[in-house]
Amino acid sequence: MEKTVSREDIDDLRKLFARYDSSKTGVIRPEQLYELLDKTRFPISKTEFKDFLLKIDPIGRNAITFDQLLDGVKIKAGNTSLRQELINAFRVFDSKNTGYVPVSYTHLTLPTICSV
Repeated sequence: MEKTVSREDIDDLRKLFARYDSSKTGVIRPEQLYELLDKTRFPISKTEFKDFLLKIDPIGRNAITFDQLLDGVKIKAGNTSLRQELINAFRVFDSKNTGYVPVSYTHLTLPTICSV
């Protein structure tokens, strides 16, 4: 069953994230993320967590940002898909709606698309 991620959910996630980010670095470790998710409306099994983590931290930095957490929760809840996120990021730079991004924007688009 899909759940929606409400503004209240986002606020709760932000507060929990800040609690786990005690060093105020803007990142938490995967173990902390698992504990955090267990305290929300979006709990996850250990098996699901491996896939979840791979989706939000594909290169294995083991340093999860709030934005990565939120993207993962939205995907898990069915509010968005990674494909849709990529399309949305691309459209930001395709201002003329041509289906192409000007080469001069490449230095801006790649970091944006890769952070999704």
